[in-house]
Amino acid sequence: MAARRLNFSIIIFLLFTVSCGKGRINIRLNVKSKTDIGTSITSSNLVGSWNGFGGPALDVVVRNSYAYIAKSYKGLEIYDVSDFSNISLVGRYDTAGNAWGVSLSSDGNYAYVADNSNGLVVVDISTPSAPSLAGSYDTAGNAFGVSLSSDGNYAYVADSSNGLVVVDISTPSAPSLVGSYDTAGFAWGVSLSSDGNYAYVADSSNGLVVVDISTPSAPSLAGSYDTAGNAWGVSLSSDGNYAYVADYSNGLVVVDISTPSAPSLVGSYDTAGFSYGVSLSSDGNYAYVADSSNGLVVVDISTPSAPSLAGSYDTAGSALGVSLSSDGNYAYVADNSNGLVVVDISTPSAPSLAGSYDTAGSALGVSLSSDGNYAYVADNSNGLVVVDISTPSAPSLAGSYDTAGFARGVSLSSDGNYAYVADYSNGLVVVDISTPSAPSLVGSYDTAGFSYGVSLSSDGNYAYVADGSNGLVVVDISTPSAPSLAGSYDTAGSALGVSLSSDGNYAYVADNSNGLVVVDISTPSAPSLAGSYDTAGFAWGVSLSSDGNYAYVADGFNGLVVVDISTPSAPSLAGSYDTAGNAYGVSLSSDGNYAYVADGFNGLVVVDISIPSAPSLTGSYNTDGNAYEVSLSSDGNYAYVADDYNGLVVVDISTPSAPSLYIPSY
Repeated sequence: MAARRLNFSIIIFLLFTVSCGKGRINIRLNVKSKTDIGTSITSSNLVGSWNGFGGPALDVVVRNSYAYIAKSYKGLEIYDVSDFSNISLVGRYDTAGNAWGVSLSSDGNYAYVADNSNGLVVVDISTPSAPSLAGSYDTAGNAFGVSLSSDGNYAYVADSSNGLVVVDISTPSAPSLVGSYDTAGFAWGVSLSSDGNYAYVADSSNGLVVVDISTPSAPSLAGSYDTAGNAWGVSLSSDGNYAYVADYSNGLVVVDISTPSAPSLVGSYDTAGFSYGVSLSSDGNYAYVADSSNGLVVVDISTPSAPSLAGSYDTAGSALGVSLSSDGNYAYVADNSNGLVVVDISTPSAPSLAGSYDTAGSALGVSLSSDGNYAYVADNSNGLVVVDISTPSAPSLAGSYDTAGFARGVSLSSDGNYAYVADYSNGLVVVDISTPSAPSLVGSYDTAGFSYGVSLSSDGNYAYVADGSNGLVVVDISTPSAPSLAGSYDTAGSALGVSLSSDGNYAYVADNSNGLVVVDISTPSAPSLAGSYDTAGFAWGVSLSSDGNYAYVADGFNGLVVVDISTPSAPSLAGSYDTAGNAYGVSLSSDGNYAYVADGFNGLVVVDISIPSAPSLTGSYNTDGNAYEVSLSSDGNYAYVADDYNGLVVVDISTPSAPSLYIPSY
């Protein structure tokens, strides 16, 4: 067993990064391609995509007008794909494990989910909008793939280190163990022969394993072929003579299985990425390979001994699974963090794109224009991104400017002509946004620290920068094209956020381990310490009440902390509410009754602050990324959440006790 694990050190790491849910780790499985593909082989067009509600899309099955997606820690999600321009979530069932694979019963009433450590889960999907638990069987291993017998009585589960498990599903509400065969490798995927006598197992470093299942209660080894890579997925030709193996770093491998006891190599095509899944066209001429960071690869298999590249479409995420429409015109790609991608494959040599939008970086900060038509997103390595939100149900890219650093926070001038970006190692960057579709560089000032946040004075002459270990930096922006140092105050902690009092005399700094620091800025050239309050957590962000009496601090693992600042020189604890996540940012409703907290992996949390000494939970919406910052629309109906790799998320907060997702994540 030790040898088997050693062979999988890299794969197990990748597996971990995908399968871990929120609260533990959120990392995209974006494996670098093995070779530089160079010039594209075809011009490609996307038909439609949905960045979904988060969770990596790992497997997909399409039936009629619905796509059923295994979404890891999000469980099973059902999408209406009848209109590619308006793909929508219909229903979801959150399994107890991490959903990796899915198969549907022939009558379409049940979805059988390979739920990792939770085994096999049977979900009633007879009403797609209300999927519910029908039954489950907890296998001894980790369920990654599942295929069903043609009579619908058995589910064959690829159960990782436990090999192949046969489960009786004749009564969906009471699945039970029938038999098992412990393969020598790690079973990731499984396909069944049309006669139901053989199961073909993608057995990782052990290659392709053929299991005789003619007697389901006593499966036995029939034969095997050890591929050169690590077998993740397998599909069979309609005549049953060939198995097409997604062989990870070895690409697509064609194995002759006409004699199940003696499978042999026929041919192979080494894709540029890492192959995880494969589906075949109904005519048997093309194999569609989910090739991780290389997207969807179309391989001509009309001559099995000489498979060749037909075309490709490079999806934005990491393609892990693929399913084809019944008419063969569309490929539905489970694209990891990029959700569901629909590719037109009616011309296999030219898979085609219509359009999609997702921020290319990790959204860490957001500010809204005064007219409410644009959201300005600090998109980390992607710089400043301008999103048209005039129609909240259909946000779209307006423009962008790629700053030289890593955009962490953004504030807008009162006239709406300039965006001031806290650009981390690049300091403060001033971007002309008078034409939102064409933002351009105006000027910059490179602070001595690492800029995390920025607030502007009411007269527009000064930018107050939370500059990390360099404390608070005051930049003169009276001439936007030539910002210059006005003054600074080196706080004892690491300045991560800043808000200004309405009279402009005080800056309230979220100073990480040092809590809340009050800086007198009545003389911008000589800021000085006024007072401080050391919160119990790590202060990341701060917002002030309209009367100026309270500072609401996003205090990391300590949640929301309310500090009485009626006497700036002596701030004191007023109250607190410990959120379930890590509070990074906070915005207040215009009536002062609610605090909207960007709570990291816990999403958006709404806290009732009508009594500052006794804040209480009102509602929450669990976004699918890591909520770092939040801004509210002027009418108070929408919260715009900078949701890390999940982009910009718009949440309907018209009913604070029941916040809900208004539109897809962008």
